[in-house]
Amino acid sequence: MTSDTTEVLTEEDGVTDAASSDLSDSTAYTDPEPDPGYCFNDYFRLSRDEILSWLTLHETDDYYLGTPYGDEEIGFNTETCMRPNGRFAGNYPHMTCTGFVLDVFMQAAGDRSEEIHSLAIDMMELCESYGWWYDGQYYINEVNAYYWGAFVINYEHGKIYSVKFDTVEDLLDSHLARKGDLIYFMPDTTVYSRNEQGYPCDTYGNPIDCHIGFYWGEDHSGEDLFWHSMNSGLIGEPMENSLGAFNQISQLTTPSVYSYVLLIPIR
Repeated sequence: MTSDTTEVLTEEDGVTDAASSDLSDSTAYTDPEPDPGYCFNDYFRLSRDEILSWLTLHETDDYYLGTPYGDEEIGFNTETCMRPNGRFAGNYPHMTCTGFVLDVFMQAAGDRSEEIHSLAIDMMELCESYGWWYDGQYYINEVNAYYWGAFVINYEHGKIYSVKFDTVEDLLDSHLARKGDLIYFMPDTTVYSRNEQGYPCDTYGNPIDCHIGFYWGEDHSGEDLFWHSMNSGLIGEPMENSLGAFNQISQLTTPSVYSYVLLIPIR
C-alpha cells in the first residue's frame, strides 16, 4: 500500500538483519538447506502444503489471475483489497499485493479463515504498539504490506526466518527460493518528488511503495517468476516488468526503487 514515506524507518533507524543469513559467499543452492527455524507461516499456523495446494488449484484459472489492482478511488482496506475474480466477478473485483497474500492464507486455511484474518490484525497492531514502523501511515490496516515486512524483521527480535538480498539478481542467483515462498521488497525511501496526489516519489517518479507476493519458480531453480498483484504505468527496472494493473505471474517486479529484497521462506 502506498504511504507517505518521507521519514520512514530505514536500516540506520533500526531495521536490523537479525533474522537474515549472510549469503555473500553463496551464489548457488547447496545441501543441506539452512535451518529455517521459525517461519512466517508458523505464526499463522498454516502449512506450506496448504498454501501451495490452494495456489496451485488456481494457477491456470482466473480466480486470482487478471483481477484488477486496487482502486485508489475506493480506498485500501480489507473490503476493497480482497475481491478476487473468483468470488466477485461482475461485482467490482479488486486486489492489492497484500490483499492477495492475505486472501490466499485465509482461503488455504478453510474453516480457519477468520482466525487467519484475526492474526493478521494482531500482527498490524503489534507493529503499531511497538513502533516497528513509523507513526502516521496513510493506511493503518492489515492489508498494508509495510506492517508485514516490519513484523517479519522485528517479531521477537528476529524470530521469523528471512534472508536479505541487495538485488533481485542476488536472490535468484542464490537458488534458495522455493515455490510458494514470500518475496518482500523494501522501498528506497529517498524522496525525489511528489505526484499530484501528494505521494512521495522515487527517482523515476513512481510513488514510493513496498511490495509482497509469492515466488513461483520451481524449487531452487532461480527462475524469475513471481505471483503477485501489481499496478502499472511504472518506470525503471525492474518496475517495468509489470504486465499491467492486475494479478499476474510475471518476472520479479516492484512498484518503486527498492533498497533490498527479503526472501521469507514458507516451510
